[in-house]
Amino acid sequence: MTTFRKTTQIWLITLFSFFAFSTAASAGDTAKVKTWDEEVSGFVNDVVFFEVPLFGIKDTKGTPMKAPFVLILLAFSAVILTVSFGFLNFRGIG
Repeated sequence: MTTFRKTTQIWLITLFSFFAFSTAASAGDTAKVKTWDEEVSGFVNDVVFFEVPLFGIKDTKGTPMKAPFVLILLAFSAVILTVSFGFLNFRGIG
């Protein structure tokens, strides 16, 4: 057997075993069962999308405005890369 075929078989067996585990856990009980993938995705969601206040900016009700950290990180990265590459994204147009 080739390495590619072995790897594909291992991935398929792993994938189907995860689906079997999820459906067996949800089919057995009517109560909500938290599977491992829900716990992991909840943790990653809390880490990546936590909100930070926007430098004292307040909305019309007076509550501080917040933005997800990943949004601030992406905007900051875009500005830094644009400047460090010498505004290539604007120079490359024409």
